[in-house]
Amino acid sequence: MRTAQQDICLRLLKADSIIESNENLSYVYYKLSDIARREDNFEKEKKSLYEAISNKPNDLMVCYRLAVCCELDGLAEDAIKYYKLASNNPHLISEALRKFILTQVERIELKGPMNRPPVLGARYQAW
Repeated sequence: MRTAQQDICLRLLKADSIIESNENLSYVYYKLSDIARREDNFEKEKKSLYEAISNKPNDLMVCYRLAVCCELDGLAEDAIKYYKLASNNPHLISEALRKFILTQVERIELKGPMNRPPVLGARYQAW
């Protein structure tokens, strides 16, 4: 089911001002991933997150959500990689959040990836 938001995002991906800016592209793909998540389209969500991170590799939310997706897919090494990228983001000023993210890395290293988000509702965060 296509939404008005999805249509807007798809049109934005054709706009020169968006195409010329990695940050803008990343934001549009992040929004598309959010739409896909709300529609329970896991594959489309992951694809959009990979597109977003290819344009802005140090984005905190993209890294975190991609880590969650990788974990749900059973990809422990990739999940660890993206959790670590999220925890090392220079804009992350909350030490409590940094510690939480790093505990996800420790948990995966000890117990392996989970087949559900690390925190109830984490997969359904709004922005």
